[in-house]
Amino acid sequence: MKSVYKEKLVAGLFFANGLFGYGGWLMAFGSSFDLFDGYVARFTNQGSRSGAIFDAVMDRFSEGVVLLGFAFYFRD
Repeated sequence: MKSVYKEKLVAGLFFANGLFGYGGWLMAFGSSFDLFDGYVARFTNQGSRSGAIFDAVMDRFSEGVVLLGFAFYFRD
């Protein structure tokens, strides 16, 4: 699993504990690297259709974890 997704998972934990500043900065940091992964894969001739699909699925999964972190914090 790429480190970008791990950072977003940790950001979800920060959000769940009410640490919105840390979670937001970690999301911004992780997302900035996520912008370039597809470009780098195509530039180095390592891009594939399955890799693009996997990247999109993992992006949605990590965003779902962040949303679950918010939902856990605001559950009352």
